[in-house]
Amino acid sequence: MRDHGGKIPDTVKELLELPGIGPYTAAAVASLAFKLDVAALDGNIKRVMTRLCGYKNPTATELHQACQAALPHGRAGPFNEALMDLGASICTPRAPNCIKCPVRRHCKAFSSGNPDQYASPKKRGQVPQRHVTTIVAISKGNKWLMTQRPSRGLLGGLWEFPTIASAELSGACAALTAQTGVAISPKSAIPLGEIKQVFTHFKLMRAVFLLVDVCEKPCKSRTRWVDASDISNLALTKGDLRIRDLVLSKRTIAV
Repeated sequence: MRDHGGKIPDTVKELLELPGIGPYTAAAVASLAFKLDVAALDGNIKRVMTRLCGYKNPTATELHQACQAALPHGRAGPFNEALMDLGASICTPRAPNCIKCPVRRHCKAFSSGNPDQYASPKKRGQVPQRHVTTIVAISKGNKWLMTQRPSRGLLGGLWEFPTIASAELSGACAALTAQTGVAISPKSAIPLGEIKQVFTHFKLMRAVFLLVDVCEKPCKSRTRWVDASDISNLALTKGDLRIRDLVLSKRTIAV
C-alpha cells in the first residue's frame, strides 16, 4: 500500500522487494500473472532440468540458465507449469516413469540408462523442534489480544496470538506481559493442547493456553485488541488459524 499504491508490482525486481517473496515466488508471479519471460525454479522443475541436462551436482545458477534458455518466448507461464506438472506426476524423485515422459528422447538421464542416479533425493537428518508458548487472551468485552510479527524474517508481517520462545508457562506469561503491556497471569490459564507447525528446517511446537475476562489495558506497539468478528480480517499464520478454530470449538467457553 505504501510503496505500490495497493497494486502487486509487475517486475521481478520489485516483487523481490516485498516481504515474504523469494526468487521462486517472484518468478512464478511474473510469468503466470504478468506473462514475463522468467524461469521459475521449484523443486519439481529443478529435478526435471537436472535430468534433462544430465547434471550430476548442478548449481542453482546452472539450472536457472538452462531453464531460462529453454523458455519459449511469450509462454513462460505455461512452460513453467508444464515442467512443474511433469516433475510432480512423471519425473518423480524416485522411480520416474520415463516410458510415459513426453520429453524422454531429449533427456540425458534417460539416455544414460540410470535416470535414478540423477537428482535422487538426499537423506534428511532429523528435523529439530522448537517449543514455544502461545496465549489466547480474551477480554470481558470479547476482544482478542493479537500481535504482529516483524516485517522481516519468518512469516513477516503476519498477525498471531502472543507467543514467546519458552515452554514454561510462568516465565512465558511474564515475558508476554512485558512484551504486550497487558497483564497475563498463569493462574487462570486454561491449557488447550499443542499445535504443530512444520517448516522446512524445523518443527514448531506451540503449547496453547486460553485466558478469559482479561483486563483490556492499552497495548504496546505491534499489539492490539481485536473484536472477535474482525479476527478473520487479519492476515494470520496457518497455525494461528488453527488456534482460533480450536478456541471457537470449545462450546463451554463463551467467546
